[in-house]
Amino acid sequence: MHYVVSYSASLLLVLVYSFCSTTECVAQEAIPEKTLTLLRNATVFVKVEFARSGATGSGFLINKDGDVGYIITNEHVVRSVRGSRDVEVIFNSGTSKSRTVKATVMGEDKSRDLAILKIEASKLPEPISIVPPTKMRETVPVFILGFPFGEQLATGDSGPAVTIGKGTISSFRRDKFRKLKAIQIDGDINPGNSGGPIVLGTGELVGVSVATVLGTQIGIAVPGNEIREMLLGRVSGLSLEQTKLSAGKVRLNFKAVLVDPIGKLEKVSVHILPIDGKNKPKPKEDGTWEKLDGSTLECKLEIKAQTASGSITLDGVPDELTKYRHQIEFTNGSGKVAFTEPSGLVVKFPAKKLAQTQQEDDWLGKDSKKKKRGKPKKGKRDVVEDDGWLGGDSDKAVVDGGQPIVSDKKLLGRTFKVVDLECANLAVDAKKLVENLVWSTDGNSLYLLEKEGLLRKVSYPDFTEQLTLKFPSTCSSLSLSSEGLCVLADGLQELWLLDPESFETKQRIPVASAKKVATSPESKFAFVSEGRSDRKLIVLDLNEGEPVQQYSTSDFRDHIVRKHERGSPIHSFGMPAVSPDGRYLFCVALECLHKFRIDGSELEYLEVGARIGSNARRIEISPDSNYVSLPSGGGNTGRGYTTLVFRTSDILEPVIKIESGAYPQALGLDKKAKLIYAQNSGSALITFSPKGIKRKEYQSRQLGNSAKLFLVHPSGGNLLILTDEKLSWAKLPID
Repeated sequence: MHYVVSYSASLLLVLVYSFCSTTECVAQEAIPEKTLTLLRNATVFVKVEFARSGATGSGFLINKDGDVGYIITNEHVVRSVRGSRDVEVIFNSGTSKSRTVKATVMGEDKSRDLAILKIEASKLPEPISIVPPTKMRETVPVFILGFPFGEQLATGDSGPAVTIGKGTISSFRRDKFRKLKAIQIDGDINPGNSGGPIVLGTGELVGVSVATVLGTQIGIAVPGNEIREMLLGRVSGLSLEQTKLSAGKVRLNFKAVLVDPIGKLEKVSVHILPIDGKNKPKPKEDGTWEKLDGSTLECKLEIKAQTASGSITLDGVPDELTKYRHQIEFTNGSGKVAFTEPSGLVVKFPAKKLAQTQQEDDWLGKDSKKKKRGKPKKGKRDVVEDDGWLGGDSDKAVVDGGQPIVSDKKLLGRTFKVVDLECANLAVDAKKLVENLVWSTDGNSLYLLEKEGLLRKVSYPDFTEQLTLKFPSTCSSLSLSSEGLCVLADGLQELWLLDPESFETKQRIPVASAKKVATSPESKFAFVSEGRSDRKLIVLDLNEGEPVQQYSTSDFRDHIVRKHERGSPIHSFGMPAVSPDGRYLFCVALECLHKFRIDGSELEYLEVGARIGSNARRIEISPDSNYVSLPSGGGNTGRGYTTLVFRTSDILEPVIKIESGAYPQALGLDKKAKLIYAQNSGSALITFSPKGIKRKEYQSRQLGNSAKLFLVHPSGGNLLILTDEKLSWAKLPID
C-alpha cells in the first residue's frame, strides 16, 4: 500500500510501506527488520546550545526534498527564553555512521509543544510518514524511539545510540469538543525521549513523545494529527498598538505571531466591529468560530516569515471611548478559512483640541531675509497672566471611574467529592480570569478580575457575588495594597486604586505600557514593570497617586550582595512579586530568581539564584512571607520535573524539593494545614507533607486538568484551584 501526502509543491511527503492487516498489527510482537531500519535511520539525536546552557532531546525526519529535510521535535527541547541558540541533529547516533548536521528552527508551536527544524544534507534517509494510522485503540502495542537520558547513555564520541522501548496505548485524551489532544501511553518515556516518534508495529506514526508522569509508567504523546495541522499554519497571537492621529482619528497597528513553519498561510487579516450588545459571538459545537455577525472593517496583514502586520485608521467621536470586537481570519495550507475567538478592544478618540497651539510666527512660508535688521525698540513688556497650567496639578487623572453594581448572584455550584476532598465549581469563565486572585485582609472576601475588565467582589465562604465594576478597557493585573485594590487597566495604560469595600475609585495613575503590578497589604507603594522588555521598574506612591522612583536594570548590575554560581545578573524585572509582609521584591530574569529588600520606595539588590525558571509563569510566595518558589514547566533541576522551595531569607539553597510530575506550573504553601499543594499535567491537585513527601493525588474531570494557580485561604485547609477550564473551591479533611 502506497501513501502520498502533498501539502504544497515545496513539501511532498512520500513513504512506501507494506502494511499488515489490523489483526496482524495488534498481534505483532516486533517491528519487521526493514521497517525497523527505516525508523532507526529517520530518528535523530537533537542537541541545542544556548548562551549559558544546553539541552538534548529526540526528533525524526518527516519530509525530504532533495538535500532539504524537515524534522519534528518538541518545542520545549529547542526553547530559548532569550538570546541565540545553535541546533544540531545527529543521524545514526552511537554508530560508526554517525553524522552531525546543522539545523534551523523554522517554526515553534508552544500550545502543541512541537517544533519544525530544517536541515540541508546529502543522502538523507527515508522519512517517517505522518499519514494517520489505519486504526488505533486502547491496548494496542506501540514502540517508543528516542534517546532517553541523552548523552548519559553514550559509550563513545559518536553519541548515544537510539533506544527502542515498548508500551501500549492506554487512553485517548480529548478536549470538550471531542478533539484528540493527547495519547496516554503505558510504557517507558524518559527525559531525552522528548520529540521522538511513537509508532505501531507497522511503522505507522501514533504520535510524538512529550512527557511522563514522574514515578509512574504513564507517558504522554502529541497525536500525529497535531503535526499535520501545524504544517498547515495558524495564527497564535496578536499584539495591538494605538496611535492618535488627529481629532476623532486613531490608527490601529496590528502584529500577528504566526505558527507557519513551511510558509503555508495564504491570508491573514483582522476584522473590527463596534459592540452594540446584540452581536455577542459564541463558538460552534466543534469549538471553532464563525466570522463576526455584522458589517466589519477588514485590515489585511502582510505576511513576512513568522509574523504578519498591518494598520487601519478608525474614525470616531472626539474625546469618547468606543468599544469594538476584533477577530483574526486566516486561510491555511489546505485552503480552509478559519476565524479566531473574538476579543474586546477599547479605543479613545482624541479630543478636538489635541494641544495648546502657539500663535503663528510667520516663519514658514515667509522670506526672512527681507526683514529689517536693527535694535529692538524699547517699550513696555507684555504682561501675561499665569494660569498655573505648566508645573501645576492639572495633569492628575479625574477619579470618575465606572459605577459599582450591587449583586447577590450565587456563584457556588453543586458540591461533589474527589477522594476525600469536598469540592464545588464557581460559575465564572476561568479562561477570562486574570491570574491574580486576591483575598481580602480578613479573608471574608475574594476579588476576581477578568481580562476584559470586569471586577467582582465575592463573599466567603458562601461565594455570593456582592459587587461588580466594569472597566472601560482590558485589564491585566490585580493586587492588594494598604491603600486599596490596585487594578492595572492596561487598555487605558492606567493603574486604578479602589476602595476594597465599595469599589469607589480613589486614584487613576498613568503607567504607560505596564502589564503587571506588585504590592502588599502592608505597603503603600506599588511596583510596575514597564516596557516590552521589562527593563524598567516604576515605584508608585499610592497615597499621593504618582510615581516616586524609577529603576533600570543597569542600576543594579554591579551591586549584587550574593550570587549563585549558576546565576546571571539582572536583565529584566519579569513577573514582579512582593512578599505579603512588604519586605522583599522578587522578579525573574534569565531564568533566575532575583531578590530585593524594600525600604519605602528604595530597593537594595540582595541575591541572585540559580537558573531554574524555564517556562515559569509566576513566582509563588507563602502567606507568611517565609518561603518562595518558581515552578517551571521543565522543572527546576534539569533532572526531572522538580520544584525547589527556598526560604525568602536565602534563595541560593533550597529547603525542600517537590517532585509532582510533568509540567509543574503552580505551588501552594499552607502552613496552617501543614500541606504543600502541587499539580502535574494530568492532576489538578497533589498534596505533599512539609518534608516534600507525596501524600495524595487528585484526578477529576470536574476539577479540570493541570492547575495553573492555587489560592490558599488564610484559615488553612481551604483553597481555590484555577485551571484553564474551571475555578474550583476545595476543602481538605484536616485533623
